Amino acid sequence: MGQSPLIDTAVPAMDQVLADLAELVGPGPRYPGDLPPEVARLLSASRLTALCLPERLGGDGRGLIDLVDAIERVATVDASTAWVLFITATAPWLLAHADPAAVAEVYADPGTRIAGALAPTGTAAQRDGGYLVTGRWAFGSGVGSCDWVAVHVRLAGGDGSAFALVPAAAVAYQEPWDGFGLRSTGSGAFGIEDEFVPAYRMVFQLDGSRWPEPLFRLPFRTTFAAAAAVLLGVASRALTEFMMLATTKKPTFGRARLADQARVQALVAETSGALWAARAVLRESVGLLTEHGPDDLLRARSRIAINQVRATCVEVVGRLHAAAGSAAVGDTSVFVRALRDVHTAAQHYLFSDEINELAGVVLLGGEFDEVRL
Repeated sequence: MGQSPLIDTAVPAMDQVLADLAELVGPGPRYPGDLPPEVARLLSASRLTALCLPERLGGDGRGLIDLVDAIERVATVDASTAWVLFITATAPWLLAHADPAAVAEVYADPGTRIAGALAPTGTAAQRDGGYLVTGRWAFGSGVGSCDWVAVHVRLAGGDGSAFALVPAAAVAYQEPWDGFGLRSTGSGAFGIEDEFVPAYRMVFQLDGSRWPEPLFRLPFRTTFAAAAAVLLGVASRALTEFMMLATTKKPTFGRARLADQARVQALVAETSGALWAARAVLRESVGLLTEHGPDDLLRARSRIAINQVRATCVEVVGRLHAAAGSAAVGDTSVFVRALRDVHTAAQHYLFSDEINELAGVVLLGGEFDEVRL
């Protein structure tokens, strides 16, 4: 498996959790679909989904850096599982702004899994005691394996937007997922039709956390560092597998093992160094935010770090895939899977060049939309 700096005390018996996950997902090719129910249950039973949930709510009360490290390790086994974990385990940053009654209902079981969608493509029309929610959201990673769904909606009448918390059973339809990678995330579009949501389950703003824990001073978007950890885990696994391959594989018309060739030795050193640097930048950015709070400059640097991870991991996986030769042509190849997963994850808006442009505006002292940061 790929290497990661995770301190195992963050998750009891983490090695066993990863072994159980490896057995559940198996070594074969991934086919588009939802996260398997048994894998979803493992995430809850292992307390990974509640890693950052406050202890008073039954969680482990760990920091964002612990979650980043844990997700990287999960991604060395299965990127789809790690991607869904990123979504469900960062839900506390949304619930930190919710009505206490909604928190008590949603987290009656600390193992609750919450998925959702950030794009405000639904609508909410006010009714007595709540809102009538309808909409279609283009990507629904984890929706088919969660207990609750948090959907972003625009309020009828043009009065802004909010997140509506609805039971997963309220999802009216879920379209098949046919993604190039992250194949077991169930990331197809989903819809909700005329679902009544009580007012206390509407989250109208994401500033000013209701929770006292210092961790939740961090804005919701800072948790995107956990998504970057998925890419790190995928690339780390690819590097580990390539190093193992290099000790035995010989070119078809050559005598020397890959490991004995100077170009391969340089490739391993360069890709290892690149991942080491990307991981260090990501962890430092999370550490500084945790220590000093959501300063605009630190938030911008965090987004830069996230995009640096994206660029590094896409390049590393591409180079390793090419160097693996015939070992990277079959659908069961770990290099093919890594290529699919890293490119699919990297297409997410949170890694877009537009985010780098926004961070550059902050560094240059220009005016910017703070909500996007």
